[in-house]
Amino acid sequence: KALETDPIDDPYDKDLQPPAHGIQLSPIRRKCRKLRRVVVESASDEDSDEKEWLIVCICGQTEEDGEEIVQCDKCLVRWEHVDCIFPRTKEAPTGDYICHVCQPRPTELTPEQARAYQKRVKKLKEKAKELEEE
Repeated sequence: KALETDPIDDPYDKDLQPPAHGIQLSPIRRKCRKLRRVVVESASDEDSDEKEWLIVCICGQTEEDGEEIVQCDKCLVRWEHVDCIFPRTKEAPTGDYICHVCQPRPTELTPEQARAYQKRVKKLKEKAKELEEE
């Protein structure tokens, strides 16, 4: 049976409700929840200045490339690659995350290392795509 209400407006949709105090969402669930929030805010602000999301990563990437990204909980606009910011764990944090524009700090990777990493990832994806086409 098709949904009769829009899930965004459904107060019973637990995924859209803020988590209870002390309960942490998994990184993927948190990322999806936040991305949904940005999309909803952007769609509801059509007549006013739209809230857009930006990829502003230390690697210099500024466009969506399919890699996992994490949103800044302070500005709610900027996103950074999880792999560039957390190269050892390659996982988004479970708590709040503040981007490097809102809170400048040293990173494990230099911008050059992050760029080189993203370049390698892109080449591997291109090779995989070529192999699929053969």
